[in-house]
Amino acid sequence: MRIGILLITIISCLSVLQTNAADLYLADFQSKDMGFLNTLVEFEESPGTFEFASPEDRSDVVLSWWDDFLGGIFTDDFEEGRLFRVVKQSTKQKEDKTILSGIFVSSFGKYYFEGTKEGNFITAKLLDRNRKEVGSFTAKPYNGDTPLKNYTEISQEAFEVIENKIYDYKIDQNSDYQDIKEEVTATATEVHDDLEFVFAFFYRMRDLGISHLGLMRLPENNLNTEAEDQLASLEDEPANLEYKTITGRKNISRSDIGYLNIRSFSGSASEMRLLMDSIMSSPPSTLIIDLRENSGGSVEAGIAFAEYFVDHKYIGGHFLTRKWFKKYGSYREDKIKGSQLKQFGEADFDLIIKGIHEEEGLTLVIEPLAKTYQGKVYLLISGRTASTCEPIAYGLKQTKKAILIGQNTAGAMLNGEYFSISGGFTVIVPTADYYTVSGERLDQVGVVPDHVTESGKELEAALDLIHLGFTNKKTRSK
Repeated sequence: MRIGILLITIISCLSVLQTNAADLYLADFQSKDMGFLNTLVEFEESPGTFEFASPEDRSDVVLSWWDDFLGGIFTDDFEEGRLFRVVKQSTKQKEDKTILSGIFVSSFGKYYFEGTKEGNFITAKLLDRNRKEVGSFTAKPYNGDTPLKNYTEISQEAFEVIENKIYDYKIDQNSDYQDIKEEVTATATEVHDDLEFVFAFFYRMRDLGISHLGLMRLPENNLNTEAEDQLASLEDEPANLEYKTITGRKNISRSDIGYLNIRSFSGSASEMRLLMDSIMSSPPSTLIIDLRENSGGSVEAGIAFAEYFVDHKYIGGHFLTRKWFKKYGSYREDKIKGSQLKQFGEADFDLIIKGIHEEEGLTLVIEPLAKTYQGKVYLLISGRTASTCEPIAYGLKQTKKAILIGQNTAGAMLNGEYFSISGGFTVIVPTADYYTVSGERLDQVGVVPDHVTESGKELEAALDLIHLGFTNKKTRSK
């Protein structure tokens, strides 16, 4: 009798556990960095709270054992083996909808999570600290098969593109590359969805020490559209430019200090020139340029910007292609001088890419405009300042046109291009290496500031230096 009661109790408990178990959803996840991914989500709703997370116990499959171990010891990014989850969750009812809110936690950032559940359909946005949308989810129940795609086949395609397009034509002879390729190919047989696949690719390929080498996914219904056009559509504000005058320290007029925040060079050359011409119509005596959150963008917008800060023709460096390395093997200063590399200075993305595809290399040339900025320049940089920003920062420092303040830049300066493969995925491949005019590589090195500060203290340090310069100037004039 007691055994029978015990069995009934156990069965009842198991029934309750099955009833309360999280439901599996299939979500379309969109983000600027990873594109449009199909990912599995576990969702469970309880009074006043909810669970929204990637499936548990997957980080040890997706990551290398070392990344998984470090992630578990030093961060809470992969708690319970999840690639993402929502914490500090709360719900409230609004008519026939459930309002969902919390904090989205993952290795690619922490964001505000704001969503709704209507019936079985979930929509949610990820917002940064300024409440700007950086990603979104749309999800519905899923009871289909996994994996969602043939990731083994996709990984094979990705590596074929890398080996045929990367500037280093001998990469397939690199033992580290071969080890990483083997690991990714093996992991591709175990991943369940797009997010796991992209994570597995990223965390292993970064060990190669080459920037602009990655994987993202674009919508399958737009596979005939150029990858660059689709990526541009993810930008809500293409230019990401902001200009204002700011208040300095005591006795410094507000109109004397201009603050230009360039969050991205993803806009066009014409957009950049429009803003710079506006500044030049009434230029401040001092200009603070903020590139701390700028991860790069197009070379054409960068050229358009740099033209306002050079007094004479400036050689901005060299892009060396696969053809160059096949012919010469490595960077060689004697060959650079004698090769008569084709020069480009036009802010035209198509011309630049055409040159990289057809030439051994290109020399970046900046020609000054008739009227350039002649005031004092302070450039704010950080570890997030990357790609197109880095030759600009390097050039302004070398020509003493600006004082650099902050932390070492990211060291991510190569020419990356996008190549479509199956499943809607796009491989990002560096097709040209970059060297400064003095023969220095910036990739994996970055640009060192003149004044090192703590993160978040850069603007304050710039204002201190401006005040010091103003005070010294007044003292000398007496």
